[in-house]
Amino acid sequence: TSFGGELNEHVEDMLVDGSGNVVVVGSYDSPQFNASTDILTNAGSRDGFSVQIDAGNGAIDWGSSINGAGFDNITGVTKDTDGYFAYSGWTSSPSITVNGTSLNNSGDTDFFVLWSHANGTWHQGRIYGGSGQEQAHDIVADQNGKVMIAAEFSSSTLTLDQTSISHGGGTGSDSLVIRVAHAGVEWVRKPICNENDRAWKLDVDSAGNVFVVGELMANHSSYHSITWGSIQINGGYDYESVYVVKFSNVGAIGWALETRYNSQHYSNPSIDVFGSKILVGLVADY
Repeated sequence: TSFGGELNEHVEDMLVDGSGNVVVVGSYDSPQFNASTDILTNAGSRDGFSVQIDAGNGAIDWGSSINGAGFDNITGVTKDTDGYFAYSGWTSSPSITVNGTSLNNSGDTDFFVLWSHANGTWHQGRIYGGSGQEQAHDIVADQNGKVMIAAEFSSSTLTLDQTSISHGGGTGSDSLVIRVAHAGVEWVRKPICNENDRAWKLDVDSAGNVFVVGELMANHSSYHSITWGSIQINGGYDYESVYVVKFSNVGAIGWALETRYNSQHYSNPSIDVFGSKILVGLVADY
């Protein structure tokens, strides 16, 4: 199965639903993006897309897009227990429109959470950002119709519905883990770290526990650490390291780990939960 246009298309994530259909998300450069009978028109430098491929015959069932005047990127997709597809991503556009509602950008890039119906038509969206760069990188649904988001933010302060947080004051971005319902953000967790760090991927087990993997990008071999709640990880002297942290379904921190060596590079992590086992993949450059 193929889809796209005359320029470059970029796949960020995919999901196989309970019926075997495959939903693919990402962004596209082409002026027009062909998704069977749905023709998506690019309105900016790059627009976000979502496409469903039918389990039975491999044909494209539908295609949808987010098309503001700037760079719009859909980075993750999941399906919640209410039957909605939910999406993570970010935008540099001044605004994007979701089901007739304008979501307005507050700074450089803002991150969003979107929901669509099972037929791909947009249902609802929420957007969060400050004066800096905010980006969401992954999304996963729990068993209660809520979604978990792995993200990063660089603004000095950030308001997430009823919760306000502050940047830790270090270089670059801070990691961000959020639980979001259709009505808004329910809880937020972030570490204390004086280096550039970001939450990258996450997964949820059958009990609702949340497992997050992220990156700490020190870019030097001096000592550094990262603290989640009362748990401080002394990461040693790696230029780039990877952390894993566990939260309960209400956001209580269970444990945290980090790769540890001297002057190494660990990056691009992924995580999957299989029963009582956790599989973490990463790139190691020795």
